[in-house]
Amino acid sequence: MSILAYDGKLIAADRQGTINDTRGTMKKLVKVGNVVIGWVGTQTNGLIMMRWFLDGADPAKFPETNDDPGTCSRLIVVSKKELILFEASPEPMKFLDKKQAFGSGMDLALGAMAMGANAKQAVQIACKYDIHCGMGIDWFEVR
Repeated sequence: MSILAYDGKLIAADRQGTINDTRGTMKKLVKVGNVVIGWVGTQTNGLIMMRWFLDGADPAKFPETNDDPGTCSRLIVVSKKELILFEASPEPMKFLDKKQAFGSGMDLALGAMAMGANAKQAVQIACKYDIHCGMGIDWFEVR
């Protein structure tokens, strides 16, 4: 899995990818124009979901590969004005919370942010305690 955290100003994600019992380093957070796009879940489906979003997010072309709960990914798109999530359908879920986290380390990250950590620090804390997170951190300031 992964950890992605947003604190209203910063968005951060770990770099760990796990294949069978082996960890690898991969990117799960990219900046495209005025938005930052990230994902948690299966890396391949995250990349497919990102391509779908960048190609116009046509509901009729929503990736069928994201239907399986065991291999699906959550696509998170953050701009200065909103955080939206795509999961099992092309319908965007809009979050009003300024602090949000996704992935296997989300409870740890939310707890850290509740105690004053920013998103980058929250991801660092989640990586320390969740075995499914790690291998470095990417982060961006959302402007």
